[in-house]
Amino acid sequence: TIDSPSVVKKGEVELENVVSLKAGYNHFCALNNLNELYCWGDNSLFQLNSSVLVYSNNAVLAEISVGEFALGSNHTCITKNSIPYCVGANQN
Repeated sequence: TIDSPSVVKKGEVELENVVSLKAGYNHFCALNNLNELYCWGDNSLFQLNSSVLVYSNNAVLAEISVGEFALGSNHTCITKNSIPYCVGANQN
């Protein structure tokens, strides 16, 4: 967790008011103070919550209204309204 909201620049996208930044094996996600989750990196197993991209150098909006989030090697999990959701590899 980041002590005070900060700016993270990833590719062409500048993420403002980032409050948390986490890493998986080959993908990364940042949560801002509006509870918007932005992710970038490997998406070969849909861990960025996008069915369009295989890999993204730019941060893409993965989800809104996120409570908490966690990244594993090849998956991303979030909570929305206290309900858990996961995308990516369905192993381990």
